Amino acid sequence: LGDGQRLLISELVVDKNQHILRTKGQWQEGLTQLSGELNSEDIGALFNEFDLTTAIKDSKAEINYELAWQGAPYALDVASLSGNIGWRLGEGHLTEVSDGGARVFSLLSLDSLLRKLKLDFRDVFSKGFFYNSLQGSMQLNNGIAYTADTKMDGVPADLTIKGYSDLNTLAINYDLAVAPQVTSSIPILVAWMVNPVTGLAALAIDKVIHSARVISEINFKVTGTMNDPIVQELDRKSREVTIPQATNNPPSAAAKQPLNNSDVNASNE
Repeated sequence: LGDGQRLLISELVVDKNQHILRTKGQWQEGLTQLSGELNSEDIGALFNEFDLTTAIKDSKAEINYELAWQGAPYALDVASLSGNIGWRLGEGHLTEVSDGGARVFSLLSLDSLLRKLKLDFRDVFSKGFFYNSLQGSMQLNNGIAYTADTKMDGVPADLTIKGYSDLNTLAINYDLAVAPQVTSSIPILVAWMVNPVTGLAALAIDKVIHSARVISEINFKVTGTMNDPIVQELDRKSREVTIPQATNNPPSAAAKQPLNNSDVNASNE
């Protein structure tokens, strides 16, 4: 609806069966303002329809947005792009992305992190990174997208992300923290320990530990650009874990050995 002074979008719905976009807004005095939501049964498949490759696979998505930029609705101006985006993704998994000429949507550089984790922790991530949910928000100001609350509830590990992407220059700067989910699996437990135990001690740990949510945490810095990200491990932390005695069959003294508090910079193979 236009009156010569502004263009008003009372409601626009784009229905592609598995993907539905709803938006409303206006264009007035050269400023476009839009708000709405996108619901998708498979957000990775939606990106593929636009020839974008993403590490995110098989996830339902709910995305809400309020955006504004200088220019017409059909002419997105990144330099003035501002607003807010919030999202929640359902169950899915991350996959490595081939850079064979594909346009990669790597705003959070999740594909680069996955390659790093699979390289350093083969036993834990060799079969992929599955997650229950991925959610967060971004605040945009003149083409720079900030996040302080992006969180992934992962099966092998939880992930938190803070930092920004500059859509003008494609530069990225993120702090990522990866914390393992340990559920009585000796290979995973030993892989994440800074000073792993073996033999009888490992068997005792397997018997008495059923859910130790955070054994250690690894902090990463991701810099560079969206097209050429640099993932660097900053530190690796471990907290002391007390091994309780079993009721009928107490573990040996070696099995009571606690983990040492330590920070290790070396990669864990």
